[in-house]
Amino acid sequence: MRLACMVAWVTVWATCIAFRHQVALALWALPPMAPLDRLLANVQRYVQQSPKDAHGHYVLARLHSLAFAKGEKAYVAARPNKPLKFRDTEPFFAERPKGAGVPNQIALDHLAKSIRHYRIAVQLKPKEALYWLGLGWVLEQGMKFANKLPAPFLEKPEIVSAEEWRKQALNAYRQAFRLSFEKEISERKPRLYGEMGLPSGSIAQEAGEAILRLQRGRKLSLLERWEVNRVEGALEELKKLPRAITPIIFPVGNTLSLSDLVSSRSVIFDLNGDGIKERWQWVTPKACFLVWDGEQTGQVTSGLQLFGSVTWWMFWRNGYEALAALDDDGNGWLEGKELDGIFVWHDRNSNGVSERGEVLPLSHFGIVRISVKATNRIGETLFNPKGIQLLDGTFLPTYDWVSKPVNP
Repeated sequence: MRLACMVAWVTVWATCIAFRHQVALALWALPPMAPLDRLLANVQRYVQQSPKDAHGHYVLARLHSLAFAKGEKAYVAARPNKPLKFRDTEPFFAERPKGAGVPNQIALDHLAKSIRHYRIAVQLKPKEALYWLGLGWVLEQGMKFANKLPAPFLEKPEIVSAEEWRKQALNAYRQAFRLSFEKEISERKPRLYGEMGLPSGSIAQEAGEAILRLQRGRKLSLLERWEVNRVEGALEELKKLPRAITPIIFPVGNTLSLSDLVSSRSVIFDLNGDGIKERWQWVTPKACFLVWDGEQTGQVTSGLQLFGSVTWWMFWRNGYEALAALDDDGNGWLEGKELDGIFVWHDRNSNGVSERGEVLPLSHFGIVRISVKATNRIGETLFNPKGIQLLDGTFLPTYDWVSKPVNP
């Protein structure tokens, strides 16, 4: 029954946005925050000055992998004035576009440099699972071009088989999995989709899935079959870990800090949209949610209606990405007809129930524009200090607040 409800939601949503499809395709381009060629030059200079900094080599390796996938003239979502920081909106796994054809020598050189710097990073800091995951990824990409790129993982690079590349990638993924799985299970930290740029927010899950991917379709030895069974079981355990959910919230009437909006109490609500009501952290009466109420029912029954990480059961990296799906003209703001279907839920008594008079039109609050982009971060919460523009020209902040499940 629950699956049927989810399918119904997705079907309805797909129908509603079909007419927006062509414009929405442009939304998934990364925000033009920093030119890749400049970042490469800056981080290369930093690494030359600090050759023992493992993180510097990791960042340089990741930039080279982006240059391999997108070209040197691309823009990436790095943090302004912080070339050693990536935004979570920059996907960790950079892929060449489908149909891009065989990469030229410049692109292959970037791939080789990415592998070399990842190898230096794991040598300097061998217990950093994220570095091993990155190394596995670029080695896996190199499999496809093994006959064109001398293997950078050899002391004297030469052309080797794609199978040798596969073995190297598999070993790197195994290290990433070994270093991260027990830690993630023991910490039981709620996962946030898109954290670190990873789709699942989990190093162990990404590494485990990669191990299975590289072993799929092969004739496995007894030891390899044991490994596959172990990884499959581990992935099932990882899926049971709690998941953090992000609804976008904003203050009522005044510019308030995030701490003013988050309550110490919790409520029973289906925040992750799976049909099961559970206890979650909640907000104070000073906070409002941006919600989708396309049929104007005046009711909010689950996180599928909140603009956040599970809006319409689409698994967004954050609520701003969900809002961006409605930005028809791609100007970074929802305004005019683009606001149709969006309402405000003001849970005045903070009980997690949308009662009569609590779900109100945007006009009730004087809202005329909503930004679809985050500009900063507080801890793990993305926010925009000018996320909402009011009729009088003033602004209110929006927060992609990370709510976590509360144990009974």
